[in-house]
Amino acid sequence: LATYEFPQSQLFQSERIPTSAKCIVYVFLAAAIKCLSASVFWHTFNGTSTLKLRRKFACVDYSGITILITASILTAEFVSLYDHKIAMFSYMFISLSLGVIGVFLNCSPKFDSPESRPLRIRFFILLASMGILSFLHATYLESFKYSTSLLSSVANKSVIWYLIGVVFYGSFIPERFRTDVVIDDAIPTTFQLSTDADIITKEQHLHFRNAPICHHNPRRGILSLWWVDYFGCSHTFWHIFVVFGVIGHYKAIIDMFSKRWL
Repeated sequence: LATYEFPQSQLFQSERIPTSAKCIVYVFLAAAIKCLSASVFWHTFNGTSTLKLRRKFACVDYSGITILITASILTAEFVSLYDHKIAMFSYMFISLSLGVIGVFLNCSPKFDSPESRPLRIRFFILLASMGILSFLHATYLESFKYSTSLLSSVANKSVIWYLIGVVFYGSFIPERFRTDVVIDDAIPTTFQLSTDADIITKEQHLHFRNAPICHHNPRRGILSLWWVDYFGCSHTFWHIFVVFGVIGHYKAIIDMFSKRWL
């Protein structure tokens, strides 16, 4: 997309498209490359037994997601509020600031903990909501028809894929339905491990097992979902839909540029 598709497009070669608009597309594509490269980096090294090092790798991954979301929002704010420079720069500044805060937040060990999973989802949704606010502001400054024509492109081609991915990411579908492994209901959180000494003394045999508790015949039938350890788990679907979201957002940008300038 960055080296062939966009440079060869009618939009890139058109003099009616501002140079700054073409640059913002490359900002988004660079953020997408950064995000996916960071994911490769994280999944390559997340098996390390050194917890401190593992958290640094996780920080790289979360930062890539934050940068991608921020860049996606910046493109939407740029197009929808282009004729209102004060509003445009205000929204872009706030979004960029939240993105920078998010990068620093990602480096917190607590942000990487399992119990912070809902917090991570809420933060990314908060970041994405800035794009929605910019469209609402564009409705006030321009017209409902103007803003919805732009918003529909982003919603139909980009946001829908990210939302589907978030559903898989947050719900652990399909592995939550597997029947070959019994998961303990009460897994201690990081806070409990640091405050309740009984967990690692008197109750150590309950929380630290040599192997997962499995049924006698864990791989009996494909419906037991034993295969999600190898392919088709929720995180796999999350990555697939992120790629669809990136491609879809690029197409949405092209669509918005066409409606706005051509």
